[in-house]
Amino acid sequence: MRKSLTALFLVLSFMLAACSKGKLEESDDQILKNDSLDRVKKGDFIVFEDGKITSGQLLWEDFIKKTDKGETASVSLAYYYTLGEPSQYSEEYYESVKDNYPRLFTKDLSYDGKIYMIEEAEDGQKQSKEYKFLMRYEEVPDSTSALYSKCIYYVLVNDDAVTWKDIFNGMISSRLDAGIDHYLIYYDYIRK
Repeated sequence: MRKSLTALFLVLSFMLAACSKGKLEESDDQILKNDSLDRVKKGDFIVFEDGKITSGQLLWEDFIKKTDKGETASVSLAYYYTLGEPSQYSEEYYESVKDNYPRLFTKDLSYDGKIYMIEEAEDGQKQSKEYKFLMRYEEVPDSTSALYSKCIYYVLVNDDAVTWKDIFNGMISSRLDAGIDHYLIYYDYIRK
């Protein structure tokens, strides 16, 4: 079960990086290079550490309330990842990636009353993508031995009939055309 949760975490992490590219101002790129976990926690960011929200819960709730009413709103998101215990990885893999962690990614999420936009900077490029809907999914695990009792996902999609199971099945499918265009913003595993 731990391996499948680790695999899911890695899949979800890679999904967060998919967007279209545009030019980024050099000053914006410099700001991102100088960000630190302490700095974003002191700012107006919603902070996720290794997938768990650790700061800014009230900012998130306010964003959801406004967008549910059709009001314009925006939030800044910070995703902080650590590599974890070396024993979770092969020695070769751990040695090849250990200098890349911890990592901090900042993103901006906005809603203009009709469309959600997620923006981020990566490798000196500004990336953005638009979606029609921000869906909230609440799922319970299929296994009684799971380490959590339910999971909540907030996902940007363009089809409000799509379920979390549809998205997940598309991610794990071997068919290239099975994937559903989406952007995972937030997930929270509620422990037993």
